[in-house]
Amino acid sequence: MEHNRVVIIGGGISGLACAHYLGADVALFEKDKALGGCLRTDKKDGYLIDRTGHLLHFRHPVVQKLMFDDLGIEWLEFDRKAEVQLLSRRIPYPIQYNLHALPETERRRCLEDFLARGEADVDAAVDFEHWSSNSYGNRLHELFFEPYNRKLWQTDLDTITCDWVQRFVPLPDEKLIIDGARSSHERQDFGYNARFSYPHDGGSGAIIEALARRIASPIHLEAELVAIDLEQKVCEFANGRTVSYDFLVNTMPVTRLLALAKVFDSDLLAASRQFRHNSIFYFAFGFQTQGDIPDLHWLYVPEEKYCFYRAGLLSNYSPAIAPAGSALVCAEIGCPGDSAASMDPHLLRNRALEELTEVGIVQPDWKLEMEHAGSIDCAYVIFDQHRQKYLPLILDYLRKADVLSMGRYGAWDYGSMGDAVLEAYETATLLRETYC
Repeated sequence: MEHNRVVIIGGGISGLACAHYLGADVALFEKDKALGGCLRTDKKDGYLIDRTGHLLHFRHPVVQKLMFDDLGIEWLEFDRKAEVQLLSRRIPYPIQYNLHALPETERRRCLEDFLARGEADVDAAVDFEHWSSNSYGNRLHELFFEPYNRKLWQTDLDTITCDWVQRFVPLPDEKLIIDGARSSHERQDFGYNARFSYPHDGGSGAIIEALARRIASPIHLEAELVAIDLEQKVCEFANGRTVSYDFLVNTMPVTRLLALAKVFDSDLLAASRQFRHNSIFYFAFGFQTQGDIPDLHWLYVPEEKYCFYRAGLLSNYSPAIAPAGSALVCAEIGCPGDSAASMDPHLLRNRALEELTEVGIVQPDWKLEMEHAGSIDCAYVIFDQHRQKYLPLILDYLRKADVLSMGRYGAWDYGSMGDAVLEAYETATLLRETYC
């Protein structure tokens, strides 16, 4: 039987970064024909198609060193250009600091509700529904935060805990809200994604290719894990390969890992089956344009009358994304559970095209020349009280079996690409210094 000191399951950015930091005596197994997972870039008719828009924020020095110094990638840097489509108009993002762009009656109502909110109730909120309304006021919650997040998460917001919000939906600054209700701010660099990076060439998949080139250890493609014996420390793969290990790093959804375990605590296994997530179905459309492309990166679309919750002009991220004189547009549709994988693209194709034109992302005189549809079957994990209770117990159980489950899906968490790289570095450091 083949043996490796460390086996890594999953060839997305988390698994590849961990293999890079670990160095020798590691074997990585990826179920698909290509590396990358959600960060893969598909190529079609001269277009580079990311699996939805990936915004790359690299703040930690460890991550910055890898991305900007080690990988040899030429980067483009952007100040975010994002807006909200609401009430038949465009509102600069973030909406809470740009209330001046709302109709007067709505602007006044949003500001009055915000100023009347009970600040003491924010800390007491146990779910996202109440956290949002208590933080921003009822009307702004009703106009944007509730409908947008419902379209994204595909669940009732009072079932989502608020232990993830501080970074991604921070508490509002009262002065900025009041000033933004009067007039536009001179700057719009609010929030964690106000500035982002993107590769000049190759789409976001260029990161995966550059990482893979730096890994000397074996990488096995089309190697789907079908069973794992946590007691004997043996992995079985669909291609017939059997591999033993001393330590295992898992980046596949932890729920699926547990389902493959030959022996696991029955109560924790049952609990993991109640973990929730959404999935995303997306369209990518390529158009010949007349040279007039909106100066926009992405558009938030909270209203239920539109099928997508977000649309992006991905060709504005890099000139290499689309052929000269063309534009690449992406529309993202939230779906409950795993349902995106079974969605028939023909059911929504025409509607998506019409609505992209209606909101002004696509111009009426553009000519469609390429279309692509895909899905991310486990997109955003849903934070709820069940996860809050059982996830630490599951991860601790796995650690005691010498399995470190990490990354967005392995740790059943919500984080950026930079977070994934940093966690990979920390996991590799822990393995080298503590175990190996």
